[in-house]
Amino acid sequence: MKKNARLVRSLLAAATSMAAACVAPLPEATLVADPDVVTRVAVHLDNDEEITAHVEYGDASEPEDTWLRSADQVGSSLDFTAYLHADTTSGIRVVGTNANGRPVAGPVQEISVGSVPNEIPVYQSTIDISVEGLGPLLLTTEMSADADETVANILTLDGRSVWYWQPGDGVLPAARYDAASGDVYGVVSQIADDGYGYVFRVPVAGGEVQKHELTWAHHDALLLDDGVIATFVSTFGEYEGDAVAGDSIVEIDPDGTERTIWDAFDVLAPAPNHAWSITQFPGGEKDWTHANGLDYDPGEGAYYVSLWGTEQVIKVDRATGNTLWIMGGPENEFDFGDDEGFGPQHAPDYEDGHLAVFDNNDASGSRACDYAVDEDAHTATLTWSYTPADPLWALVLGDVTTRSDGSRLMGWGSSGNIYVTDPQNALAGFLQMDKALAIGQVTEVGALP
Repeated sequence: MKKNARLVRSLLAAATSMAAACVAPLPEATLVADPDVVTRVAVHLDNDEEITAHVEYGDASEPEDTWLRSADQVGSSLDFTAYLHADTTSGIRVVGTNANGRPVAGPVQEISVGSVPNEIPVYQSTIDISVEGLGPLLLTTEMSADADETVANILTLDGRSVWYWQPGDGVLPAARYDAASGDVYGVVSQIADDGYGYVFRVPVAGGEVQKHELTWAHHDALLLDDGVIATFVSTFGEYEGDAVAGDSIVEIDPDGTERTIWDAFDVLAPAPNHAWSITQFPGGEKDWTHANGLDYDPGEGAYYVSLWGTEQVIKVDRATGNTLWIMGGPENEFDFGDDEGFGPQHAPDYEDGHLAVFDNNDASGSRACDYAVDEDAHTATLTWSYTPADPLWALVLGDVTTRSDGSRLMGWGSSGNIYVTDPQNALAGFLQMDKALAIGQVTEVGALP
């Protein structure tokens, strides 16, 4: 028996040695921490022959099969970017194959990076996020009245930041990630006499920030498949002698050409509402519509617009600018059945005949909800809703995204919380921000460049 055990150990040792011998060694890479984003590390490798390779990276104390990885690159002189946890010793290695298909790998190298700035919030994870295939990263926007504390933040599911960007010159209520370009994009606005605002694109891997200035741009932006960016721009009119602010959808071509697709003043009748005296523009204009969420269905060629002030979601034909229907508010065209409807609300998310919205509601507590929309019968039937066990009111902001398996990802606005529910609507994850900031959008990110 002992002889057999020794034989097995010898065979295992030989197999391990043979497997290691089959992997060709790569030289050590050069690791350089980014001075602007401390969690971002540049990885450079010079090799004698061309290889197809990527970098794998993560906490050195955690199993390597939990590490993140970059996309593959081909060449003998390669540059990668790794996104590490702050205040942690991380491991990085280059892994791939050579031209003959032989595995190649470099040594695991360790690097420690400093702390993120004090303005970058961290999150406490109360329970594990257990929804299959989520992330493994989340992009959030955290907004404060202080422009220095407004940030776009990419974090792991346990709440640790691995990338961040602070505009420093305005508030950032929403941002999205474009996997094709590796850019985070959105809109920054500043309440000032000149209505300063801009649509931006920030390369996550580093590089120049692109800005397209728009007077009175605010709240949300969408990058369409044709490279056009759509956003909201405030427009102004009157109601019984009072100056009021409405909203329009403006598209920006890749060459910078602007055009207005739709304007609330062309469709809706200005009238006082709950936002009328809460927010005002610097010139005293009353905030009438306060557009706060934009979605687009490429199959239908239609925008879905959320108006917080008038408590409406409006469907707009992109090609003609025509209003196709109005749900909620004074001009409501839909029967909500036994449900009271939504409003005020954020974040319309339309897909396959279902409209999900974050219903800020009132002080009794906010909810995320989903309606089955029958456009012919003009009915909106509540099919799903979620409210935390302890009802929580989000006065501002909020987000809900329906995933393909029926699970949901939600940012609870001014509470600073992130919730995840599984397809059976059970709580599957919860993150709580450590600062008194409001969360705008929360979207999952599969991989970084």
